[in-house]
Amino acid sequence: EDPLHAARMVCFGAEMLAAAARVRNPHTGNAVQIRVGVHSGRVMSGIVGTCRARYCLFGDTVNTASRMESTGMAGRIQVSESTYDMVVVQAGRTRAE
Repeated sequence: EDPLHAARMVCFGAEMLAAAARVRNPHTGNAVQIRVGVHSGRVMSGIVGTCRARYCLFGDTVNTASRMESTGMAGRIQVSESTYDMVVVQAGRTRAE
């Protein structure tokens, strides 16, 4: 396990937002906006399918991250409380700071 995984995933989400902002909608000319949801926890993974095999992740962690994304605002990263707490600890701070 990477002890900095939560902070790395939030940074990855920020990079995704920046990359999306550089893409323009060809119909409107506006920047593309995406929503990012991050949750930390255990997952199961596996290959699904035989003709068009896909690598998939399963579990409550995936479902929670999906809910974080779907209820978030465009152009923002929404993190669960557990991920937030991990990022705060990884940054060497306390929640009250």
